[in-house]
Amino acid sequence: MKFLNYTYKQLNLFLLLMAVFVLLLIYRQTIVPTFNLYRECGQMELQLEKAQNATTRLNILKSEYRRLNKIAGNSKLTNEEIRQAILSNTNLFTDAAHIASIKEPHVYTADNMEVVTHQVDIQGNFKELITITNQFENKFTDARLSALKFYTVEDNRTKKNSLYGTFYFQNFKKQ
Repeated sequence: MKFLNYTYKQLNLFLLLMAVFVLLLIYRQTIVPTFNLYRECGQMELQLEKAQNATTRLNILKSEYRRLNKIAGNSKLTNEEIRQAILSNTNLFTDAAHIASIKEPHVYTADNMEVVTHQVDIQGNFKELITITNQFENKFTDARLSALKFYTVEDNRTKKNSLYGTFYFQNFKKQ
């Protein structure tokens, strides 16, 4: 019997070291993987929840995209077609006001987006210009009315003031 040569103190120390070794072995082989699996299970539950909500989230994003395109005036029309639409709609909305001038469109390009700004000066009385403004904001979908400026010009011969409205239309296009 080999263990008879050792004292009880040495045997108890050996037994204690073996117990610690067995506990470390149990900890490494069973408890650590269990905690890892518990964490992975929580992460997978979150992923599953996100996957179940993906279709709802996708529908919300699609409707938001359509709403933003409507607001931005995302049109597939060319600049000339938009200009013609502005002219024809101005004539449809009122007969008394008339177009004083149309500037060349200003094009700004950044981040795969092209912003085209059309500037139109319309002469008329205040009521007509407000009516045209309301119609462009509510019924014109080819471009968005982004800004409006009223100003008067005095005719030197007749000494009468004429009211003008400068309408700024913007259209956003993806490149």
